[in-house]
Amino acid sequence: MRGNAKYRLTLYPEATDDYTDAINLKPDEPDYHYWLGMAKYDMKQLDEAKESFSNAIDLKSDNGSYYRMKGHACYMAEEYEEAIDCFDRAINLESNRSADTYYWRGAAKYDDSRYLDAIDDFTLAINLSPQDPKFYRARGMTKRQIENFEEANDDLQTALKFAEEIKDVTLIDQINRELRRFGGVQVTPRKGYAG
Repeated sequence: MRGNAKYRLTLYPEATDDYTDAINLKPDEPDYHYWLGMAKYDMKQLDEAKESFSNAIDLKSDNGSYYRMKGHACYMAEEYEEAIDCFDRAINLESNRSADTYYWRGAAKYDDSRYLDAIDDFTLAINLSPQDPKFYRARGMTKRQIENFEEANDDLQTALKFAEEIKDVTLIDQINRELRRFGGVQVTPRKGYAG
C-alpha cells in the first residue's frame, strides 16, 4: 500500500491522503482506519487519531493493537481513564502480553494518581521484561510518590545499572538527577557512551 511506504518515510500528510483514498474505496477494511490513525497520531492530531482507531475497533473489535494505539492517543490527550480502559482491552486481547502495554497502563494510572495500581502494572512489565530500565525507573518514581523511599531507591539503582548496560546516556542522566534530588547514590557515566 502506498500509504505505508509514505508513512515509513514519515511523510504523514501524504500517507493520510493515501489512507483516506483507500478508506473511500474500501471503508470496511479496519487496517486502513488503523493506519490513518497512526499517521494522525504521529502528526499530533489526537482527536482524529482516536476517531480512526475507534473506526478500526468498530470493524474488528478483537485486535489488541487497535486498542493499544487508541490508548496511546487517549494518554497523550490526558484522558487517562479512557487510556486505561483501552490498555485493559488490549491486554485482554493479546495472547502474547506486551510489557510496554502494562508500562503505559501504569503510566496512565500514575498520571491519574492511582499509584498502587501503577506500581502493580510496572511490576508486571518488569516480570515480562526484567532488564528494561524504564520500567524500574517508573516503578521507583511511583514508590517515591507513596513515600516508600528505600524500595524506590533500589528500583532507581537497578534502572541505572540496566541503563548503563545498554549505554543509554539520556536515561542515565535522568536517573542520576532523580537520585541526586532524592539523596540516593549515583553513578557517573563513563566516557565513550553512545547516545
